[in-house]
Amino acid sequence: MERDKQRHEANRAALRERRQRLTPTVVRQISEQTGTRVWPLDGDPDYAMGVSILADGRVVAVICPVASRISEETAQWLTDVVVFVASERERQTVAARCRADQRIVVVADQSS
Repeated sequence: MERDKQRHEANRAALRERRQRLTPTVVRQISEQTGTRVWPLDGDPDYAMGVSILADGRVVAVICPVASRISEETAQWLTDVVVFVASERERQTVAARCRADQRIVVVADQSS
């Protein structure tokens, strides 16, 4: 039980780190694409606790949604946005819960 709790906390910490690392890159990219000011909404329950990126008053992208939180309804909502993830492994995990036509982008590490 204690080991499961530790693993869960480690997974949450890793997710926070990925979101923090990807958010500035995705915000910049979406802002350049839309030509508008965009802002992040962290831990959006409507989008599987991912970081929703809003532009022109609507969600246009989601960073690192939690795969286990992607319900049928959430999968439908995600089809209208681009999902950004940190790795191919994360892409595969999220894709398994999404619709077949979901656009998922693996973000290259911009820290180096």
